[in-house]
Amino acid sequence: MIDTPDAPPGDVETGADSGHDENGSAEPQNPVAATSSGEDEEAEAAEDSSASEEVVAQHLDGEAVGLAAAEGQDAALQAPSTAPPEDPAVLELRTQVAELTQSLAATQRRADELATVARKQTEMADELHADNRRLRNGEIREAVAPLVRGLARLADDLSRMRATATAAAEDLAYLDGQVAELLHDAGVLKVQAQVGEPFDPQCHQATGSATTADSALNRTIAEVRRAGLRRDDGRMLRPVDVVVFRYVAPAPPAAQPATEEVT
Repeated sequence: MIDTPDAPPGDVETGADSGHDENGSAEPQNPVAATSSGEDEEAEAAEDSSASEEVVAQHLDGEAVGLAAAEGQDAALQAPSTAPPEDPAVLELRTQVAELTQSLAATQRRADELATVARKQTEMADELHADNRRLRNGEIREAVAPLVRGLARLADDLSRMRATATAAAEDLAYLDGQVAELLHDAGVLKVQAQVGEPFDPQCHQATGSATTADSALNRTIAEVRRAGLRRDDGRMLRPVDVVVFRYVAPAPPAAQPATEEVT
């Protein structure tokens, strides 16, 4: 056995310090490289940690923003909307417009009332004018009534004279026409009747009757004795004097006496 001299204490190092691994293999050691590698690993770990924290923070910020938006919408739906105060000039204009609208409505109502009053006044004036015209016409007719009656009697006399006279028939017809024109100018018309027409008590007056065996002639005019007179407004002054047929059933034939048989 060979004894080796001991190494000096300052030259003796452990395996870790001398660069040997556990198996005894020797590896060269670089202090600067080891330091740089450790710093890079720490930097990468720090970066990964900061990136993770940033992602988590962004996610939390997004959720917070969504919650805030939802809460804002709920608050907007629930809370009454508060409009900003309007301009005083705008408020004054609105007040003036409202006053003008009310004034216009009142003016329209007043105009309608005045139109109604004017229409009623016009209707009253028309009625008064019609009443005045009727009164005036009535006064005129009352004033000329004696003249009309005299002309009517003259027309009756001329009609009788024309029925009996033969020599002066043309002259009498001329005078009768002149009297008829005077009556027409006074607003009076002659009313004639025809034989055979039905009797009308509104314009006919029965002054006699005539019997007839024909039932179809019952209550028809048999004779005209005097013409009637009627005003131009339709009012009768004098009906037509007529003779009316009256139906009388014929008597049955008398029965013949029975003769005795001679045996």
